[in-house]
Amino acid sequence: MLTRALIACALAAALGVGAAPTLRGQSRAVEPSTSGSTLPPALRAAIDRLADSARAAGVPAEPLYLKAAEGVLKGADDDRVATVVARMLAELREARRGLGERATSAELIAGASVVHAGLDAATLRRVRAARADAHGENALVMPLVVLADLVARRVTPAIATESVIALAARGAPDAELAGLRSVVESEIRRGQAPDVATRERTIVILRALPGDGRLDRASPREAVSRP
Repeated sequence: MLTRALIACALAAALGVGAAPTLRGQSRAVEPSTSGSTLPPALRAAIDRLADSARAAGVPAEPLYLKAAEGVLKGADDDRVATVVARMLAELREARRGLGERATSAELIAGASVVHAGLDAATLRRVRAARADAHGENALVMPLVVLADLVARRVTPAIATESVIALAARGAPDAELAGLRSVVESEIRRGQAPDVATRERTIVILRALPGDGRLDRASPREAVSRP
């Protein structure tokens, strides 16, 4: 199901194991049903306390257990794991602040990945506003995952943000947003500068989208800000 794939995509981005907006089975890395049981008792108690705080704040707790399980798998000590998980909780709270009370768990997880990339609640609010006309659950997941992934690939945060917002505002479907990430990744590997690759692909997508009047008065290039 697409919804489950989007949630897996958001979790993968938040856990730092690759955003992969092409939606290829990331959920198999750590199964939610076993994530807590794999933790040492003392660490489990610490994560339980953080999870209680997450629930009180209205943000999903499961990513905290997944992050802790990932840390244990990598051999990190308990204190280090608890510190990283506490940081993730702060990122989820910031995501809630930016995305609002109606945001789904998947959207909050994806928003936390954007915060982890160095952006803030104000940026999340801009993405939410750009996608305001979108219908359906988890409409913000793909734009947010792609935004976090672009910044992780050294696209200037302002360029990444404006590109994603320009596409979201024009109603670009998730497949086009995923295509942005895919093409930018490919062009970077071929030696193109991340900002240039992002701008050029964004312009191509914008030109292919049906017009809605907003770009009748401006060229596609003007929809993507420059530093």
